[in-house]
This record gives sequence, C-alpha cells and structure tokens, in this order.
Amino acid sequence: MDLSQLAVSPLYIIVLIGCIGYLIFLREDKGFAIILGKVYSILHIFIYLVALYLYVTK
Repeated sequence: MDLSQLAVSPLYIIVLIGCIGYLIFLREDKGFAIILGKVYSILHIFIYLVALYLYVTK
C-alpha cells in the first residue's frame, strides 16, 4: 500500500476525525495518558497531511 492511498482511505479518515475530536474535546485535561493521546493524535494528523501532499502531487 502506498502512503498516498491513506488520503482517500475511509478508515483512516474516520481515525483522523477521532484524533481531531480528541484534541478538541480534551484540550484542557492534563495527565500522562492524555499527553500520550495528544501525541498520538498529532502524529496521525501529520501522517495524513504527508499522505495528502503525496496524493495531490502524484
């Protein structure tokens, strides 16, 4: 599977929406588990942006 195919993958888009929701709804909470979740969410968003860039420039 090519990385650019993640840009149109329905499952990955659902995960991305969940990650964005996690960042929005839990932005004021603190704790180690919350920080790990935020890092995980930011990582997924970054991967999606790279995949979207590769998909557009392909």
